[in-house]
Amino acid sequence: MELFQRLTGNGLAIFMVTHLVANTKGSVLMSRIVRFLSLPLLIQWVLLLPASAQTGAPSPPRASVGVNGGLAAASQGNGAAMGAQVAFDVTDGFVLEVDGSYLGRRAGSHGMSATASILVNLVPADRKTVPYLAVGGGVYRASFGLGHDQFFWQMIPISGMHGFGMMQGPYDHMPGFYVDQLGQMMVPANGRWGMRSFADPALSVGGGIKLDISSRLYVRPDARALIVIANRDTYTVGVMSIGLGFKF
Repeated sequence: MELFQRLTGNGLAIFMVTHLVANTKGSVLMSRIVRFLSLPLLIQWVLLLPASAQTGAPSPPRASVGVNGGLAAASQGNGAAMGAQVAFDVTDGFVLEVDGSYLGRRAGSHGMSATASILVNLVPADRKTVPYLAVGGGVYRASFGLGHDQFFWQMIPISGMHGFGMMQGPYDHMPGFYVDQLGQMMVPANGRWGMRSFADPALSVGGGIKLDISSRLYVRPDARALIVIANRDTYTVGVMSIGLGFKF
């Protein structure tokens, strides 16, 4: 379309130039020849101008933003999930998506993820129902309030250790994947362990279906698995959600 517009536009420009040349000094015969040769260019421009205007119709939206909510599930607890996405249609079959999500866990812990993914459309993108596959990667950050009574250390008062000691409690509430990353821990002087966070690389795989409800709005059921990697070990978090998006 752009080439078409350039050609029709150039036709008018060439006609104007040749008409100007024809009116400059020179033989009458040369002037008539130049005008005669430029006439088809003017005719081309007049006839093709309506078609050019029609082909200039706006292209379909290629970018979108969305929000989603659902459930995050892992081996040591489930919780609510919520997030936001920005996506761009690179081609009719591939979409680049950037996502940020908050993944709730049981009391005293939560997770956050930031990923970039490629969505592969399984049917043409102009259909109202478009199933897709997704693959990508990013960072998953898990946080645990170690002072919470559900985790594996419970602080009790014991004389001779700054007023506090430590006894082992129900550590099965904290994934072994993260217990292994804690390393050697010293008893805090005030008995407060506070929050401990871990940021690790993660792979994201899954898929979903995009359902258009208008030319601009769509809903999107989606399921992803975040495979967190650290110390030659993995930990998987499943995220199932329903999103609402806007195309622009």
